Amino acid sequence: MSFFVRCEWFPPAGAEIQARIGQIARLLGREETVAVVGGHWYRKGRSKKEALSKPISLAKLEEGRSWDREKFVFEETGREMMDYWFGAWNGRDDPDSVSLLVHLTEPSTEMDSIGFGGPGLESLKDKWRHVLAWGEAVAHHLGGRSLVSSNELMEWAEAEGLEGADMAGYAAFDGRDGRSIVGVATWPEAITPDKKRVQEFIGMHRAMVGK
Repeated sequence: MSFFVRCEWFPPAGAEIQARIGQIARLLGREETVAVVGGHWYRKGRSKKEALSKPISLAKLEEGRSWDREKFVFEETGREMMDYWFGAWNGRDDPDSVSLLVHLTEPSTEMDSIGFGGPGLESLKDKWRHVLAWGEAVAHHLGGRSLVSSNELMEWAEAEGLEGADMAGYAAFDGRDGRSIVGVATWPEAITPDKKRVQEFIGMHRAMVGK
C-alpha cells in the first residue's frame, strides 16, 4: 500500500519564512521522524545513483539552502505570493522508500503543507506504534492537522461505497488543541480494513476538520 502522512497548517501570525524553514528542518531531525523513515535525505535525480550523489544537510536546509522558490502574481488583484518548496527522497529501496514534499508560502495567507509518502505497509509491521507517534509529532510540531493514511485505503473505502472516502485514514491528529483519532491501533488492523471501523473514523475526521 502507498502509505502517507500529510499535514496542513497556518503558520503563526508574523512568523518569518526563515523561522518556518528552520521548523521543517528540525522536524526531519526529530526522533519520531527518524524512527520511521530514517535521518538521511537526498535531492531527487534522474536515477538512484544521481540522487544518492546529492545528500542534503539538515543544517544547510535550516539555513534556507536546497529550497526552490517561485513568485506568483494574481492578475485580478496584483497580489504577489512567493512559493517555497522542497522535495527529497530518503535514499532507501522499496518497500522502505519515502518521498517528501513541502510547500510554504509568503506572505502566509495560504496553508503550508508537508507530505511524506511511499513506504509499503509491510515495512511498518514492527513500527506501527512509532508510526502513530510520528503522525502525532508532525501535527504538534507544526501546529496543524495531520492524517496518517494510504491511497489504497481511500480507494478501498470508495469501492465499499463509504461516504467521504477521501477522508479515510488510520489516525488523525490536531496539533492545535491536542485532539486525536486513532482508528487503527495495530498493524494487523491496518492491513485488514473493517467497513464499520473506517466509516466511524471518517465521521470523526470530518468533525475534526469541520466538514
